[in-house]
Parts: sequence; structure tokens; C-alpha cells
Amino acid sequence: MRRARYLARRVAGVLVTLWGVSLLLFVLLQLQPGGPAEAMLGITATPSQIAALNRELGHDRPLPARYLHYVAGLAHGDLGESVIFGRPVTEVIAAALPTTLKLGAYVLLLSGIATVSLATLAASRRGGPVDHVIRVLPMVGLGMPSFWIAVVLLFLFALRLPVFPAGGLQPGLVGGLRSLFLPAVTLSVVVSAILVRSLRRGLIDTMESDHVTAARARGLTGARLLLGHVLPNAAIPTLTLLSLVSASLLGGAVVVESVFALPGIGQLLVDGFRRHDVPLVMGVALLTAVLVMTVNLLMDVVHALLDPRVGPR
Repeated sequence: MRRARYLARRVAGVLVTLWGVSLLLFVLLQLQPGGPAEAMLGITATPSQIAALNRELGHDRPLPARYLHYVAGLAHGDLGESVIFGRPVTEVIAAALPTTLKLGAYVLLLSGIATVSLATLAASRRGGPVDHVIRVLPMVGLGMPSFWIAVVLLFLFALRLPVFPAGGLQPGLVGGLRSLFLPAVTLSVVVSAILVRSLRRGLIDTMESDHVTAARARGLTGARLLLGHVLPNAAIPTLTLLSLVSASLLGGAVVVESVFALPGIGQLLVDGFRRHDVPLVMGVALLTAVLVMTVNLLMDVVHALLDPRVGPR
């Protein structure tokens, strides 16, 4: 019963947050200069043509009426029709979403391997040269913008050494992995830079704890000690940090998808802003909010599984 109430509170919080996001985005997008009618008709359009198209699109109604109409559509799963593509926003997003999800999974895999490897190496050689080097690397990674890392990787491994595609998404499993490798590495550099220091600190604190000392006294060493006793407890603060990083990860995907010409939701968001496609921008933004909150909820669940003290109150 306590867990059911806890879950109900979390779901209610998600719904309230989504409502706030939708209201804020809708108002801001409606107040931006220009509009979809001007973007669709071009600079040669007359005021009467613009007014006629605005009436057709429903933009001549008051802002509260337009928002209520949009919310009523959301309740039925209708995100409106894209101005750019002339199709329902749900169809446009559904076609682009798999690319972004694959990229996100790729980033989590690469950054997870890099974070655990570097943090474990640094913690096991605490105070030594290797530890100092690994502690400096995150500062370098955080000091480099995502677009700069993307351009450097593109120049080195797609132009000078044509190992990976310069852009686009190739068909098939192998082609997809090759196409997404450089974008995933770009984002992994930033994500790993944020997580390595946190996991290193957690590993050091956990290895000095009483329960790890008792495990060593029972003869546990090596991988069994690390995977069974040290890493699950040390990873709890890092998982919490990962849930916060997820929002910036999706933001970075917008830049990376543009540089590598990937047909993901980040590219849709850029096109939507450029062409004043309010339904498309709203749909992508709301989906991004749902993904971020879903990641946060999953991290809370994992946190509760790793630490029995965490749970519903």
C-alpha cells in the first residue's frame, strides 16, 4: 500500500510537471516573432494571405482558446499536424524517435564502460600518477563543447581517416552502429567526464567502509568483492547524478544530430524552430520532458533496489 501511494504521488507529480511544461512552451512559442503562416508563405506573402492562412490554422483565436484546444487534443493523443511535413506530429516523431533512442543507448553503453573502468582504475591507485591523470581528464572533457568534439572527430575519423561515415544513418545493424559511433563518442566524453569523479569518490568511500572490510576478512577479493560489495553501493550517488545528466544529454543530442545529419528528434526540433512549426516543437519538447522524467523515475527505482533505506515514506 505504501509503495502504491508512493507510485501514485510520483505519477501525479509527472502529470503536473508535464502540464506546466506544456503551458510554458505554448505561451513562449506563440509569443515568438513571426509565425507559421509567414514561414509557409514566404516573404512575398501579402497581409491578406497571411491572415487567411492564420484563420485556416486556427491562429486567429485568443491564446487561451488555442491552448485549451491543444490540451484537449493531448488528452486524446493528438499532438496536432506538422506545418513542415503536413502530417500528424505523432507520425513525424515516431519516424525520428528510434534514431535518438539508439543514440542514447549507445551513449549510455560507452559512457558506462568508460566511467566504471576509469573510476575503478583511479580508486585502486589512489594518490598515484594514474589517479591524478584520470582526475584531470574530466576537467578537459567538460571544457570542450559538444559541437567542437563532434567536428574534431568528424575531421579525424570521417575525412582524414575514412573509418566511419561523415553523416546520415546507414541501413542495417552494422551500418547503424558505424553511423552512430562518432556521435555517441561525442556525447560520451561529456557524460563520462561528469560521472567519473563521482564514482571514483564513491568507490574510495565504499572500499574504506566496515562491510567491505568484513568481506575481505571472509576471503573475498578481486571481481567478486568489487561487483558484489563495492560497486553497487558506490554507484548510488552516480546513478542520482546520471538522472540529472539525462536532460543535458538530450540537449546535446540536438547539436550532435545536426552536426552528423542524423534523422532524430533533435534535428526535428531545430527544423521546427527554424520554420515556426509550433505543433512539432511542442511535440518534441513534451516527448523530451517525458523521457527525462522516465529516466529519473527509473533511477529512483534502481536506487531503491540498491539501497533498502530508500523508498516510500
